[in-house]
Amino acid sequence: MPEAAARLRAVAGLAPAAIESMRLELRGLMASRSMSQHLRVVRQILDGIWAKPSVRAKMRFQSSWADYLPLAVRCRWTGHSEFLK
Repeated sequence: MPEAAARLRAVAGLAPAAIESMRLELRGLMASRSMSQHLRVVRQILDGIWAKPSVRAKMRFQSSWADYLPLAVRCRWTGHSEFLK
C-alpha cells in the first residue's frame, strides 16, 4: 500500500500535459484490447479463410474395379485385414 500511495503522489505531481500524454497512451493500449477491435480482427481472419479455394473442389476420388468387390473379398485378397485371414 505505501508503494501504491507513493506512485499516486508521483503521478499527481506531474504536469497536466504529461498526464494527458499518459492518458492518450493508455487509451491507445486499451483500444487494441476492445471487443470491437477483437471482432474486427476475427472478421478479417474469417474473411481470409473464406477467400481461400475450397479443398473439396480439388479432391477427386479415382475408383478402381477392386472398389466394387465386397469388403471381405478385398481384405482377404490384399491381406490388409488381420481378422479376415
